[in-house]
Amino acid sequence: MDGVDLNSPNVGFGDTEIHPWDLIRHGLSEELDTDQSLLHDVCNRASQDLGPAFNNVSNAKGFFEALQNNLSNDEVVMLDYLIALVDLVNLHSHQGSQPFKDVLLGYKKKLTKYREDCARVSQSKAEEFIGRKKDLEDVEENLIGNKYQGIYIKNQFKISSF
Repeated sequence: MDGVDLNSPNVGFGDTEIHPWDLIRHGLSEELDTDQSLLHDVCNRASQDLGPAFNNVSNAKGFFEALQNNLSNDEVVMLDYLIALVDLVNLHSHQGSQPFKDVLLGYKKKLTKYREDCARVSQSKAEEFIGRKKDLEDVEENLIGNKYQGIYIKNQFKISSF
């Protein structure tokens, strides 16, 4: 799991970057697939918390599928659970010098900030249209007036009248 470096310039949330969650899953999968006793310990603890779906898991892929099916599709919920789980099994990265819990907490902080930024951008884009009273009045006048018999909307942004 030493390859999990969330501060790498190639890691981020952009289209051309490696998503941090993919990097974390890959790093954790390497650990689970190469250490059967760790996989067994992690699955035992997960089965105590989330049910018997983890009893027959034989690899990391099966673990993440069971986690997603029995917990949530939401990254934050899975992340919170994984933070507690890797802390319980005392999993470390970077040649044992850093608790993997810290890696996950760092990712959670970045994910939270990213989601807040996205929400802020989405809200500001909505505000660009809201409050443009003159534009809305012009559109309403054209639609209500006698000049047009109807409108034809094509694609998403082209409006044609007839």
